[in-house]
Amino acid sequence: MNCPHCDSSEVEHRTYNSEVDRSVYKCRSCGRRFRADDDGVRADGGKVGNGTERSGNSSGGMERFEAVDEIVPNGGRDRDGSHRTLGRWTFEYTPAREFVEDRLEGRVLNACAGRTLLEHDDEIVRNDLNPDREADLHVDVCEIADHFVPGEFDTVVFDPPFDDHQADDKYDGLRADGVLEAFGEFAKLVRPKGRVITFGWNSWGMSSIDAFEREETVLLQRGPCLRDVIVTVDRRTNHSITVKRSGNDRTLHTETEQS
Repeated sequence: MNCPHCDSSEVEHRTYNSEVDRSVYKCRSCGRRFRADDDGVRADGGKVGNGTERSGNSSGGMERFEAVDEIVPNGGRDRDGSHRTLGRWTFEYTPAREFVEDRLEGRVLNACAGRTLLEHDDEIVRNDLNPDREADLHVDVCEIADHFVPGEFDTVVFDPPFDDHQADDKYDGLRADGVLEAFGEFAKLVRPKGRVITFGWNSWGMSSIDAFEREETVLLQRGPCLRDVIVTVDRRTNHSITVKRSGNDRTLHTETEQS
């Protein structure tokens, strides 16, 4: 079996919490995970084994997929008997909140906090563009690294408005433009071995930045006629960061060597 991402034959079963997960493989060459019957989320870009560029719409290139680790169905009830619905506020939906809270490590930046408070045994710094929202600061995520020391956080949670309608509905018309710029900011703020957890309509996450490795891709279903919310978890593995911008690579060197 070859890796669907880099075409390497150096693959093995994933080990999770010291147990072998035989439903998921990990490539020792590129570090990505996939399933044997991988019909996961297609991702554009990357290279095949001979080093040539590929894209999802290339007739001659190899299609690349992001394995989906879990699909969480919508609906059900909480312990108090109330219906579960993934609606306006992501973290008021119990599966989404529990998913994030289970993966918070160390000092946390909630970059688009909204109104829901997450529970964690360490500090959570809340940012929200709306000055009327309860938060520690109110800045554009595209400039958020200017307000902190590089490598200051172990986890960044990024739950932005996914589109114009959601920006109007969820953030009173305020929105943060330039998601790629925001990812570049998070790369400066997350220390090595830290995580970035992203919610959105696609599985891109931190894939533009070479210092990060995908750990999980999860789908939160909303209904038969609505798009799934896609959650990505990316782990930072390197001190030097290469950010891809419109075909050009830019290398950033962080000022911290924390591990």
